[in-house]
Amino acid sequence: MKIDHQYTTLIVCPYCGHKDIDSWERTTELKENGEQLYECGSCGEEFYAQVDIEVTFTTYKKGD
Repeated sequence: MKIDHQYTTLIVCPYCGHKDIDSWERTTELKENGEQLYECGSCGEEFYAQVDIEVTFTTYKKGD
């Protein structure tokens, strides 16, 4: 079974595919410390998680 675990909107265990619904609560910690060792809440396996931030810009005409 192939598990989609790269560039996902939630932390996904690369061993069992469990999706951590509280991933956003860990965002600040991951941003400050970089890659973190993480334990899957389902299978108990340990793996590393990192947060990838994408920056986008929006512009408006003056007077809009």
